[in-house]
Amino acid sequence: MMLRTPSSSAGLADAVKAAALAGLAALAGCGFTPSGATDGDGGIDAAAVDAPPSDGRPPIDAPPGVDARTDASGGSAFCPPGDPSLVLCLPFDDGTTTNRVGSGPQPFLSTNVTPVAGRVGMAAGFGATSALWFAETTALDLPAPLTIEGFVYYTTDPPMTGTSSDRRIGLVDNNGQYSIFLGWHQAAGAMSESVTPYCNINATAWGAPISRNAWHHVACVHTGATLTVFTDGIAGVPVNTATPIATGTMDGTTLGQNCDGDAATPSVPLVGGLDEVRLWSVARTPVEIATAAAR
Repeated sequence: MMLRTPSSSAGLADAVKAAALAGLAALAGCGFTPSGATDGDGGIDAAAVDAPPSDGRPPIDAPPGVDARTDASGGSAFCPPGDPSLVLCLPFDDGTTTNRVGSGPQPFLSTNVTPVAGRVGMAAGFGATSALWFAETTALDLPAPLTIEGFVYYTTDPPMTGTSSDRRIGLVDNNGQYSIFLGWHQAAGAMSESVTPYCNINATAWGAPISRNAWHHVACVHTGATLTVFTDGIAGVPVNTATPIATGTMDGTTLGQNCDGDAATPSVPLVGGLDEVRLWSVARTPVEIATAAAR
């Protein structure tokens, strides 16, 4: 992920963003354009519900024991209306990528994202050519505190060779601002590397290793002073970081891959699924994270 230096003038940054949004049809943030194989409404292609997913995504009836019915709690209980701290809420429960925060931003592009069985009801299935992109908006440019959380299911490991930027899988990335990835990591005392979630927000914090072909809850909590990754509700080691979060980048926000300016060839894509993704403008408490992980 390339870090960009924010503008020294907030007014200039706002003016640039306004101009960019006015010309959205020509915007190529993260390499996406308005044209392409979308389903028209920016949601998951409903025609794919009865078709077997490809590219290693979780099948409709797997993993065993997962309830493939529509999320019973994907509405107001999971996406509480009127909560000003909830910026993005994607339960994927109705087979679409709709943001359930009514006044919040909606995906500008959804390509090759298919409904699959989720950790709770339905989820979004991603393959090597999938793209889910939110166009640049100040609504997703959050200073600390903030929380990113959701369930991930991966069927293909990150690459084992190359630089650290190659050896990872993109989950949520607002380029140069905040992100969650899966990467190879050798924890203190471990004999070898394992696939482990980590967050980049002016610092890098790691969680605990997770396994393939199973749903795991991952959360990144930035309090303004520390950055902590929670894996399945359990906190990792906090990392001190008091540097303000940049808010001047222009690439938008991607799910299921790295936001690096070239969506035509997805960079470090997720092959698997995402479910119950939420972005908050507050630091969620350990109890709240553990409750979400237990859903």
